[in-house]
Amino acid sequence: MANRTPSAIDVRTFDVVVIGAGVAGLAFSLALPEGWRVALLTKGVLGESNTRYAQGGISAAIGPDDSTRLHEDDTLLAGAGLCDPAAVRALVDGAPAAVDRLLAIGTKFDRSLQTGEILLGREAAHSRHRVLHAGGDATGAEVERAMVEAARTHPDIDVFDHAYALDLIVQGGQAVGILAELGSGERSVMAAPWVVVAAGGAGQLWAVTSNPKGATADGLAMALRAGVAVADLEFVQFHP
Repeated sequence: MANRTPSAIDVRTFDVVVIGAGVAGLAFSLALPEGWRVALLTKGVLGESNTRYAQGGISAAIGPDDSTRLHEDDTLLAGAGLCDPAAVRALVDGAPAAVDRLLAIGTKFDRSLQTGEILLGREAAHSRHRVLHAGGDATGAEVERAMVEAARTHPDIDVFDHAYALDLIVQGGQAVGILAELGSGERSVMAAPWVVVAAGGAGQLWAVTSNPKGATADGLAMALRAGVAVADLEFVQFHP
């Protein structure tokens, strides 16, 4: 940013501004009702995020001997009292529909050569076979590929590559937009009644990390400056 010379600030209006274009920002943008104009910002190029490097699978109770309640029980047991039960229930209840949405946009999960059915693995603390993979350990890359293609061709989503969200604009305790610096060096106010901060990557705060260069926690810092409540920042996964 230091080498850029921003021009005068212009104002652009959207229905929703989404900061961050990993699986969270992409999934949210693609799930919005038709006709909602979305600004989707990524600091790099769409497709460069932590999502791309995720090697684990996706857990969803879609097997014939499974249920969302079993999935919920397994998750709470593995969480050893640290889980938010309401969040766990929302996660497990929404997982089968999330898989359906991924299939609808062309995500290629691993399937049985004999039956063509999606292969379900049993891993970690799961009591049933419910873990979907794509390309073996390339699940994140395949999910991101499908979502990026869907976002790039979506008529309601404007993708801003190499765009830096500098700060939230808050009025009366409500976010009403952001100040952003675009790839051209131009500064822009992106006004919207809804702002979603989906840029939680923070791995680059540590000297050693497998996270990509963009995971610098500026999304969290921006939210904190605006008075947004944050939680569970102590839970950081170091992988492998």
